[in-house]
Amino acid sequence: MEKTGAGLPLDQGEIITILQSYIDDQHYKDVIAILREKDELLHYPLTVLALSLFELNMEMTDCLLQHSLTTIPLLDTAICNVQTSIYNTAVYREGLSVKMNVHGRLTGLPLCPEVTRETLPQ
Repeated sequence: MEKTGAGLPLDQGEIITILQSYIDDQHYKDVIAILREKDELLHYPLTVLALSLFELNMEMTDCLLQHSLTTIPLLDTAICNVQTSIYNTAVYREGLSVKMNVHGRLTGLPLCPEVTRETLPQ
């Protein structure tokens, strides 16, 4: 897969693979809870602790901080892919359904003095 025009240090396929591995390892129970939800049309958040994700891969850190408009939707794709994988391997599927409206939400972002202001206007 070729790199995107946005200057990402990783191509989109690599990003999705890294995110899927992280989600499967760190948020398996959260994904199961989403699969068990009844309403397939609601939007479901998956809260990801940014620093734990950043520890995984430095290039991923750069992707998320410098190219968030491109990378965050890939997080959503990775969550859907993990749901599909879990659903397809589940022995007991009754009551489970893959939700397409799942969105990754990063929390615990590092403070950057360059983008944080104490007073407005500066």
